[in-house]
Amino acid sequence: MAGNPRFLSEDDVQELTDYKMHMKQANVLRKHGIFFITRRDGSLKVMWAHVEAAGNNNPPAKEHFDDEEGFNWEAA
Repeated sequence: MAGNPRFLSEDDVQELTDYKMHMKQANVLRKHGIFFITRRDGSLKVMWAHVEAAGNNNPPAKEHFDDEEGFNWEAA
């Protein structure tokens, strides 16, 4: 069954954050002000609209972030 096109696949989240571990993925998304939901299995549910909003320079989370936590905008 195909995934919902409104949500990133697990592969998309991994490519976007550059991490396989869900906790590290969550840290990167949080630092970039991207809303997500943690599922029961620990995986993250992320809407494309939230990624696009962050990419359009909408205000990020109040927390400071640095580029060492990398964000792969090529994946978006």
